[in-house]
Amino acid sequence: MMDRQVEGYLRHLEYERRLSAHTLAAYRRDLDALRRSLGDTGWERITTHDVRRHIADHHRAGLAGT
Repeated sequence: MMDRQVEGYLRHLEYERRLSAHTLAAYRRDLDALRRSLGDTGWERITTHDVRRHIADHHRAGLAGT
């Protein structure tokens, strides 16, 4: 389940930036994966290091970046 802030951001991307449904779905998946990987850490406590570590983990696992 996404947090209200993330849902608001995705709505902004949909209505203001007019991103495609496929792009929005990819953003949603990526943000959901990031949230799961951070466990109990709230969005307001995520650091640049957390995000970079998450991306590096995906890279090591052979997952494509978006």
